Order: sequence, then structure tokens, then C-alpha cells
Amino acid sequence: MEANPKNCMLRIKSSFDSLCHAQQKVAQFVLDSPKEATALSISELARRAGVSEATVLRFVRAIGYEGYNRFRIALAEDSATQSLREGLEKIHEDVSVEDDFEAIFRKVLYSNVDSLSTTMNRVDGKAVEKAARLIYHASVVFLVAVGNSQPIAMDAVHRFLKLGKKTVFFADPVAAAMFARLLGPNDVVVAISFSGLSVDVIEIVKIAKEASAKVIAVTSHDKTPLTELADVAIFSYSKETRFRTEAMESRIVQLSIIDALFVSVAMIDPKQALREIQKTTNPLPYKVVPRR
Repeated sequence: MEANPKNCMLRIKSSFDSLCHAQQKVAQFVLDSPKEATALSISELARRAGVSEATVLRFVRAIGYEGYNRFRIALAEDSATQSLREGLEKIHEDVSVEDDFEAIFRKVLYSNVDSLSTTMNRVDGKAVEKAARLIYHASVVFLVAVGNSQPIAMDAVHRFLKLGKKTVFFADPVAAAMFARLLGPNDVVVAISFSGLSVDVIEIVKIAKEASAKVIAVTSHDKTPLTELADVAIFSYSKETRFRTEAMESRIVQLSIIDALFVSVAMIDPKQALREIQKTTNPLPYKVVPRR
């Protein structure tokens, strides 16, 4: 499948670990010097990376492009936005001990804005539509997540319940695995994992796949065991700094992805969505303190 042309640099980063050593040399050169790489022919890039032309072509195909020219066009589009990003780099660079609290606050927020902006510019619209339609038609929506991703899964439960979807999440992996065995072909698993390598998430998803359930992956890395199991994957982008791991920052992006999926599912049938939202609003009225 042809890669989304807007995703070139992100695809290189997310596929890096799955590339062979020679292809990683090409990837590293492109990541280090993207603007320079866009001006190079396939033979020149091979020479600069210290590999053969055949390796460059295999690298291009490994990250999802049909040919070298398509890859160069996509890389050029990414490079065109790099100068704009460099202008903001000092604002959201890593926090240092010299920073006052206002600077820390601004750097953290700008970093989140940067991750959201990058994810938005590199989103695959077809993947979002497919995921939304899978959720819309699902009999059961089963959230799977561990560790830092569990709060996102809990938020997703509340979101999809509002649309009248039977939505389930278990914090206990054993209970989650048991429930996965009860799924069927009309059910959907939404697996949230920053790395796509979480053993518990992967094992639960495998069980769900054996039960013929569909799988949506919300993750930050391509070509992982999770994405290989998924019917559709939606990718987030985040930047690791000294005091903020990628997994921390990705929570903001992944929460936004869940919100976007919620709205996308609702817009498939807005009238039905409004009826369900009204039905599920304030489900325990006696828990609300009456106004005087």
C-alpha cells in the first residue's frame, strides 16, 4: 500500500527498528540531513550512506513508497515545513535548570502543541474513516491498554458509552484476556499502546483476533507486533526530552485521537448520536446537588 505522502519522516522513524542494518544507514542519513537528501539522486544517496543503490530502493519500499521519485517528493514536502518548526525549536526545547516556572510552563505546552500539530498534519484520513465505521457497526467495543495508556482507555469508555456503544475495559490483564475469548466477528478491539510492544496488550489482541474480532491500534510506532495484528492503525507523534518521555507526551495526542474518533463515529449518524447522548447524559440524577 502506498504511504501517505505527508508521513515520510514519521514513517522512517517509526519503521527504523524493523529495517535491516544497511537500510538503517540510509534512514539515519535521511533523518540527519533531510533537506540534503531531497536533492540527491538514488546513486548519490547510496554513496553518501555507504550502501548500494539496491539497498536504497529496498529502504524506500520498506517504508511504503513505490519508487524513489515518490519518496523524494514526500521527503521534500516534509522538509518544506522544517524551517517553520526550527523557528519554534527554542521555545519548546528541553527544560533546563536555568528556566523559571513560566518558561517551563511554556515549553511543556508548546511541546504538546507541536506533537498535536505534527499528528494532525500526518493523519491518514482513510484510516480514521475505517476505524470510525468499525466502531459504529460494532456490537461491543473492547478497550485494551496497560500502564500509562489505561487512563486513555478509561476516557474512551466514557466517550463511546455516550454514543450508546457497549464499551468494556478491564485494568486486570487476566480479566481482559478472559473477555477477549468471548468476542466475535461483530466486535471491535481498540488497543492503545505507545510502543506497540506491550506483551499483555499483544497477547490479548491475539486472543481477540482468534475470536474473529476486528482490531484498531492507537500507537506511535509502525511495523510492530501490534500493527501487524491490527486491521487499521492510527499513529500519534511525540518528542522525547530529558524530563518528559515520549509515552508521557503521547497521552495528550492519544486523548485527542480518541476525541476525534468519538466525533467521527457520531457524525456517521448525527441524529442517532444526539439521541444516545441525551439518553446517557446525567445517568444518576440523584448524584447531582440541586441548584438553589
